[in-house]
Amino acid sequence: MSKEPAVAGFQAEEYLSLLAAAVAAGSVFFPWFQVEVVTSRSGYTTLQQYGFFNGTYLEGGWAGLSLALCCLVMAFLKVKWGTLAGLCNVLIGLSYLLGWVDLSAKFLTADFNKGNTMLLAEPQTGLYLFIFSSFACLMITFRTHYASRVF
Repeated sequence: MSKEPAVAGFQAEEYLSLLAAAVAAGSVFFPWFQVEVVTSRSGYTTLQQYGFFNGTYLEGGWAGLSLALCCLVMAFLKVKWGTLAGLCNVLIGLSYLLGWVDLSAKFLTADFNKGNTMLLAEPQTGLYLFIFSSFACLMITFRTHYASRVF
């Protein structure tokens, strides 16, 4: 008697939700922001470039990684709560994209507070990929588990 693999009964949508959750987990390691600080003091302007930072540098990136891995496991086990994990990841990504999370505490020190300081954090590919794949995982798991009951 041969045992059937766990993924044998999967449909194409379930494979897509697994792929989307895996991409969301992997996109945390891609650059999320390019950070620059512009300071104007006594008529002089200085620009300090910090470079690119991936999601693991931020607290929300670690939360997004753990939720993406939970979503991956829940999609594999066909648990309905993967939709909630995808929704949380979309909210985490949007909060960084729309500036709801203050990044100045990470990059601005007491020295920068003496003049006019502006923090420029430009979103990068990793953040967009995280939001898109989390949204795809959310929509696919919602359609798989709830769409037949709602509509």
